[in-house]
Amino acid sequence: MVASLAHALQLTTTERDHLYRIAGLLPPNDGPIPDRVPPCVQRVLNRLGEVAVAVFAADWQMIWWNPG
Repeated sequence: MVASLAHALQLTTTERDHLYRIAGLLPPNDGPIPDRVPPCVQRVLNRLGEVAVAVFAADWQMIWWNPG
């Protein structure tokens, strides 16, 4: 909702970030989207055994899955 509002108002990056903050949200990161699973998350995934699991990046690209 906030992203759509910022886009509709054609806000600058500074204005957009301010809008996010007054809405109680963290501004979006304009940097690259990480595409690796951190070791701590990998340990949790390994303990799930036969449960079907997939891990997605913030852009919805699947970056890991198990055979389940």
